[in-house]
Amino acid sequence: MPDYWKTYTYQKKDDAALKQLAADMSNGLVFTNYHLPEDKWADMIDNVFFGLKLQHDEHFDDAMNRNNINFVYERLDKAIRYDKDYPVFTTFNLLDKSDGKKVLDWCKQMEEAKEKAANEHAAKNPPTF
Repeated sequence: MPDYWKTYTYQKKDDAALKQLAADMSNGLVFTNYHLPEDKWADMIDNVFFGLKLQHDEHFDDAMNRNNINFVYERLDKAIRYDKDYPVFTTFNLLDKSDGKKVLDWCKQMEEAKEKAANEHAAKNPPTF
């Protein structure tokens, strides 16, 4: 395993794959490190993404820094269990800062569009009591 992280190079994802990830996040199908409380991120990430803990070797942190990795995610259907309301995964996927920013921006746009559509629907269809 040490040789893997020693030579690891992040492969950029195409926009179609990143948009699909954003849509899956918006639909609640994906869990990311951004779902963790910011003040507990460092304490919780290895417990949620247990597979990360298993990867740590002398080259792991260097590979993460060298490749600007700051986004960890997995599909919720791959959770092996839940611990204190958080999923636990043995597998994980990584995005670098620029791909992660694209996903977060697209996800935000999707959430805003959903909210706008819901508000417009509510305005056109007020509740009747």
